[in-house]
Order: sequence, then structure tokens, then C-alpha cells
Amino acid sequence: MQTCARLKPLASLSALFLLTGCGTLTAGIDSGCKSFKPISWSKKDTPQTKKEVVAHNKAYDAVCKG
Repeated sequence: MQTCARLKPLASLSALFLLTGCGTLTAGIDSGCKSFKPISWSKKDTPQTKKEVVAHNKAYDAVCKG
């Protein structure tokens, strides 16, 4: 019987963690988009850097403008 008594607080904490995660999902996206901006490259950048900039900007469009 002592095992059940010990599991009840653990079950309550587990449920609390799940609910907390759902509650912060929207706020995390909003605050991320405030600091996550499109970027540009310069003439001195390598072709690989330009590809990475394009990928970054596509991710920004999908997440923040989507």
C-alpha cells in the first residue's frame, strides 16, 4: 500500500509537466519570431554560405509567416 501512496505525487507531477508544456507552446513560437529574422549575404560569402542563408530564410517564412 505504501507504493501506491508514493506513486500518487509522481503521477500528479507528470500530469503537471505535460500541461505546462502545452501552455507554453504558443508563447515560445511568438517570442522566437521576434528574434528570428531573415538575413542576407554579401558578395564575399561562399556559395555554401549563400545556400545556408536561403535555408534560414525559408525556415523563417515557414515558421513565422506561415
